[in-house]
Amino acid sequence: MVHKYASDGTLVKSFGEAPDNVKLIKLMITGGGIDLDTRGNIVYAHAAAYRLQWFTPEGQLLRTKTRESEFYKAPAEAPNMSDPDAMRRWLSGWTPIVRVIALRNGLLIVEIRLNQHDLERYESMLDLFDDSAELIAGGIRSHLRLLCKDDHNQLFFYNPRELDSQPNKNPTILVYRFKGEKAL
Repeated sequence: MVHKYASDGTLVKSFGEAPDNVKLIKLMITGGGIDLDTRGNIVYAHAAAYRLQWFTPEGQLLRTKTRESEFYKAPAEAPNMSDPDAMRRWLSGWTPIVRVIALRNGLLIVEIRLNQHDLERYESMLDLFDDSAELIAGGIRSHLRLLCKDDHNQLFFYNPRELDSQPNKNPTILVYRFKGEKAL
């Protein structure tokens, strides 16, 4: 579900709905990714379902793209919340979508976190889609975490393992730039 707010914090509208598997879990799962594409439409992916959705700024659903992937695992039914070990195992048993980035050249990047609660072994997978939502590169393995983008098609990453080994140090920010005007 997407909630749109005015600049003063007032809720303007809500649209979309939780994926079917999330409705069955009966546990609120937040996160995922949201961005604006080159046409100003909202691109949204829920953390617990590999389902990309495009909405107009007014909230009308334009299209949906799902992806089957060997590295994406949807969450199973949630365990008893009073058992911390069971909750930890449950959280480690699925791979959430943590980021969606739409670049100015039409490229869409989806980041899926693999080892979400183990910073020493942190890994993510990146999938790249063109502006018609076709997969152009999938399963790009990375030990870096995608932070954000800028208006020049630059992507900013950091290494979570660095934070785990040196908790009081500011992380090194790595910058990558996509060249060219069009998606691959």
